[in-house]
Amino acid sequence: IHDLDAYESRFYQRHRVEVILGNGTVKRCETYVVAQSQRSLLTDMTWDAAWFEQHALKEYLRGG
Repeated sequence: IHDLDAYESRFYQRHRVEVILGNGTVKRCETYVVAQSQRSLLTDMTWDAAWFEQHALKEYLRGG
């Protein structure tokens, strides 16, 4: 999990949550939520996988 924390950076905070599956089973999970200090960087735009692949994926994979 520490590798994931490093990957997600300070932009996100890890939170423990309980998820209820369709069959009623409850699972404990961890999720990353944008940190309060970073929320001013968010926009109302919906994330678009096709746009990201065309315009930003190469840079993202380079670590930029």
